Amino acid sequence: MFDIQTLFSIIIFVSLASGSAIWIASATEPSSGLKELAQALVLHGLAYILYLASLAFGAVAVWLAEMSLGLFFVCGAKSLCLFHCVTFPRKGALLFLVCLAVSSAVYVDDIEARILSNSLFIMPMVAFALVVAVGNLPGTPGRGKYLVLSAIVLNLMLLVVRELSLSLKIGRIETFYDSDVSQSLIFLTSLFGLIFLAIGFVLMAKERTDHRNQELILRDDLTGAWNRRKLEEVAAMELGRLRRTGSLVSMLLIDLDNFKSINDRFGHVSGDSVLRRLAAACSGALRDIDVFGRWGGEEFLVLLPGAGVDEAIAAAERLRLVAGRIEVEDAVSIGVSIGISLAFSTDTVTSWFARADAALYRAKANGKNRWFIDTPLRREGGVLQLDWGESLRVGVDKVDEEHAELLAMANSLLKLLVGSPSKQAILHRLQILSETLIEHCASEEEVIAGRHPRMLEEHALSHVQMLDRLKFLTGLYEADDLPLNPFIQFIVFEICLQHMAEQDREVFAGAVTA
Repeated sequence: MFDIQTLFSIIIFVSLASGSAIWIASATEPSSGLKELAQALVLHGLAYILYLASLAFGAVAVWLAEMSLGLFFVCGAKSLCLFHCVTFPRKGALLFLVCLAVSSAVYVDDIEARILSNSLFIMPMVAFALVVAVGNLPGTPGRGKYLVLSAIVLNLMLLVVRELSLSLKIGRIETFYDSDVSQSLIFLTSLFGLIFLAIGFVLMAKERTDHRNQELILRDDLTGAWNRRKLEEVAAMELGRLRRTGSLVSMLLIDLDNFKSINDRFGHVSGDSVLRRLAAACSGALRDIDVFGRWGGEEFLVLLPGAGVDEAIAAAERLRLVAGRIEVEDAVSIGVSIGISLAFSTDTVTSWFARADAALYRAKANGKNRWFIDTPLRREGGVLQLDWGESLRVGVDKVDEEHAELLAMANSLLKLLVGSPSKQAILHRLQILSETLIEHCASEEEVIAGRHPRMLEEHALSHVQMLDRLKFLTGLYEADDLPLNPFIQFIVFEICLQHMAEQDREVFAGAVTA
């Protein structure tokens, strides 16, 4: 099929060229395993040079070629171990080389026996490299790791196929240079594996370096937590997810109480230590998917993907308790104030943060070392309920009566979260709520037309967007693409809280009683 000696020449060129280039580049990445990979590639090229030389020098060249190939596998496995910070089994590698040396010497004149014997020793070394690569896939950034994995799998398959074909006497190999189909395919596969390994490993090293550099840019120098830039990126991403899928997300804004007095009393070194310990304690009390970072000064921010009001409150209380266990000098403990805010689909990062900041201000104003949520809530029978009060009144009786009716319907939906009603019953209630909401929007627009006609067009548009959002999420819920909890929380908090308490109050501001 192909001239084997020509294939050998190509393999030699690729091995030596890539090995030399990687060796030169490895000086900038001393602990990446690149140097060991370069050594492996050079040894691979040397092995094939010696195979060609065996035509002239006989058994000695064959034995040296087999040992060079063995060292290729050892150095390749070692490069992976260095890259992933895995302990390399030196004794195992030495035993492998000794067995290979003996086997190659015993069967130096019998090519089939030598391949059968040596493949049995090489397969565990390749399998070890496969275990290292697969075991570290989740923690390795980028796509280079898949090329490296492909190279290892190709090598292992090559060894297994040769072992089986020779064991079952499917084909015979008279010399190493037989140009039959099986030999050609084997060496072509070896060439592809070599290219995958060289390119994949270099790409893997580059991607990890880029990832680490990116993390350095997005990490706070003092605490090691994410910095403001990272938090803003994640917040924008989560708002996008909320708009697309209805997935809930909450924000906690944390402020270290009396931090200035800690610095004044104990010094800035102690103050920095407190910030680091607080960051570590908070990070340890959160889920893996939560994003914790330093917003600035003594303020920290947490983003809680998938968390509604109940989960956000539980997380805030957990963080308040772990912070209280931190002591400065003289057994002085610290406290934190926390503002809680649930994201809305109409939010920007700025508006979402502003509500969390306002809630934090209320927490500090009410005595510190506590959390506060930007929502008028009460617990009734263990269920969170919106609390109808002055914060939701707009000062127009007709509108306030309709708001109170909608809020009562929303609270009844919140109670469904602790029960197990049928989907049909839930959709029936939602249909009634939707019809009531449509009627309310039309009625409210009539009132606005008479009182504030210049604000009618903009407010009517907000009604259309709100009803479209309700229709969109209803469709997701009916198709089982959205759980009940985020759907109901949208109705309760985005319609009944944000629209009534913020947008409606803004329109009717002149009518609100003092």
